[in-house]
Amino acid sequence: MFSRTPPPKKVDMDRVDKLERKLTHKEDELGMLQVANEVLQAQTKAAVEREEAMKEIAARHEGALMEAREQLGDMEAKLEAAADASGPSAEPSRISRRRGSTGGESTEPGSPEHVIELQKKLQIAA
Repeated sequence: MFSRTPPPKKVDMDRVDKLERKLTHKEDELGMLQVANEVLQAQTKAAVEREEAMKEIAARHEGALMEAREQLGDMEAKLEAAADASGPSAEPSRISRRRGSTGGESTEPGSPEHVIELQKKLQIAA
Protein backbone atom coordinates (compact mmCIF):
# COMPACT_ATOMS: atom_id res chain seq x y z
CA MET A 1 0.00 0.00 0.00
CA PHE A 2 0.83 3.55 0.01
CA SER A 3 3.04 4.96 2.60
CA ARG A 4 1.84 8.20 3.90
CA THR A 5 4.27 10.93 4.72
CA PRO A 6 3.21 13.34 7.37
CA PRO A 7 2.16 16.67 6.08
CA PRO A 8 4.77 19.40 6.55
CA LYS A 9 4.28 21.31 9.77
CA LYS A 10 3.43 24.87 9.57
CA VAL A 11 6.02 26.98 11.40
CA ASP A 12 4.68 29.88 13.35
CA MET A 13 7.32 32.56 12.72
CA ASP A 14 5.87 34.89 15.33
CA ARG A 15 6.35 32.23 17.95
CA VAL A 16 9.92 31.56 16.78
CA ASP A 17 10.76 35.27 16.96
CA LYS A 18 9.24 35.52 20.42
CA LEU A 19 11.28 32.55 21.67
CA GLU A 20 14.47 33.95 20.13
CA ARG A 21 13.91 37.30 21.86
CA LYS A 22 13.24 35.51 25.14
CA LEU A 23 16.44 33.47 24.75
CA THR A 24 18.46 36.60 23.99
CA HIS A 25 16.97 38.33 27.04
CA LYS A 26 17.85 35.37 29.29
CA GLU A 27 21.41 35.28 27.92
CA ASP A 28 21.75 39.02 28.66
CA GLU A 29 20.48 38.45 32.22
CA LEU A 30 22.96 35.62 32.67
CA GLY A 31 25.80 37.86 31.51
CA MET A 32 24.79 40.60 33.95
CA LEU A 33 24.55 38.09 36.80
CA GLN A 34 28.00 36.73 35.99
CA VAL A 35 29.47 40.24 36.05
CA ALA A 36 27.70 40.99 39.36
CA ASN A 37 29.05 37.73 40.78
CA GLU A 38 32.60 38.65 39.77
CA VAL A 39 32.22 42.08 41.38
CA LEU A 40 30.94 40.54 44.62
CA GLN A 41 33.80 38.06 44.68
CA ALA A 42 36.32 40.88 44.21
CA GLN A 43 34.69 42.92 46.97
CA THR A 44 34.71 39.92 49.31
CA LYS A 45 38.39 39.28 48.60
CA ALA A 46 39.22 42.94 49.27
CA ALA A 47 37.24 42.87 52.54
CA VAL A 48 39.07 39.75 53.71
CA GLU A 49 42.43 41.34 52.86
CA ARG A 50 41.46 44.50 54.77
CA GLU A 51 40.42 42.43 57.78
CA GLU A 52 43.72 40.54 57.77
CA ALA A 53 45.64 43.81 57.50
CA MET A 54 43.68 45.28 60.41
CA LYS A 55 44.41 42.20 62.54
CA GLU A 56 48.10 42.51 61.72
CA ILE A 57 48.11 46.20 62.64
CA ALA A 58 46.25 45.47 65.88
CA ALA A 59 48.80 42.79 66.78
CA ARG A 60 51.68 45.21 66.13
CA HIS A 61 50.00 47.88 68.25
CA GLU A 62 49.41 45.38 71.04
CA GLY A 63 53.09 44.43 70.93
CA ALA A 64 54.16 48.07 71.03
CA LEU A 65 51.80 48.71 73.94
CA MET A 66 53.21 45.78 75.88
CA GLU A 67 56.76 47.00 75.20
CA ALA A 68 55.86 50.52 76.33
CA ARG A 69 54.31 49.14 79.52
CA GLU A 70 57.46 47.13 80.21
CA GLN A 71 59.62 50.22 79.67
CA LEU A 72 57.37 52.24 81.96
CA GLY A 73 57.64 49.55 84.62
CA ASP A 74 61.43 49.52 84.26
CA MET A 75 61.59 53.31 84.55
CA GLU A 76 59.32 53.25 87.57
CA ALA A 77 61.49 50.61 89.23
CA LYS A 78 64.61 52.68 88.55
CA LEU A 79 62.97 55.80 89.97
CA GLU A 80 61.85 53.92 93.07
CA ALA A 81 65.31 52.43 93.50
CA ALA A 82 66.91 55.84 93.17
CA ALA A 83 64.43 57.35 95.61
CA ASP A 84 64.99 54.48 98.07
CA ALA A 85 68.77 54.85 97.72
CA SER A 86 68.61 58.54 98.57
CA GLY A 87 67.55 57.73 102.09
CA PRO A 88 64.48 56.94 104.15
CA SER A 89 63.73 60.57 104.98
CA ALA A 90 63.45 61.54 101.31
CA GLU A 91 60.59 59.18 100.57
CA PRO A 92 58.04 57.39 102.75
CA SER A 93 57.95 53.64 102.46
CA ARG A 94 56.05 52.11 99.59
CA ILE A 95 53.58 50.47 101.94
CA SER A 96 52.63 53.71 103.64
CA ARG A 97 52.47 55.53 100.29
CA ARG A 98 50.10 52.95 98.84
CA ARG A 99 47.89 53.13 101.91
CA GLY A 100 47.70 56.88 101.58
CA SER A 101 49.50 57.69 104.84
CA THR A 102 52.01 60.03 103.21
CA GLY A 103 50.05 63.02 104.33
CA GLY A 104 49.16 63.77 100.72
CA GLU A 105 47.07 62.13 98.11
CA SER A 106 48.34 58.67 97.15
CA THR A 107 48.77 57.65 93.55
CA GLU A 108 48.35 54.28 91.92
CA PRO A 109 51.66 52.62 90.97
CA GLY A 110 52.14 52.72 87.22
CA SER A 111 49.96 55.77 86.76
CA PRO A 112 51.43 58.91 85.17
CA GLU A 113 50.87 60.77 88.44
CA HIS A 114 52.89 58.16 90.29
CA VAL A 115 55.79 58.51 87.86
CA ILE A 116 55.70 62.32 88.21
CA GLU A 117 55.64 61.97 91.99
CA LEU A 118 58.69 59.70 91.87
CA GLN A 119 60.50 62.10 89.55
CA LYS A 120 59.86 64.99 91.93
CA LYS A 121 61.15 62.97 94.87
CA LEU A 122 64.23 62.01 92.90
CA GLN A 123 64.92 65.67 92.12
CA ILE A 124 64.48 66.61 95.79
CA ALA A 125 66.87 63.85 96.84
CA ALA A 126 69.49 64.94 94.31
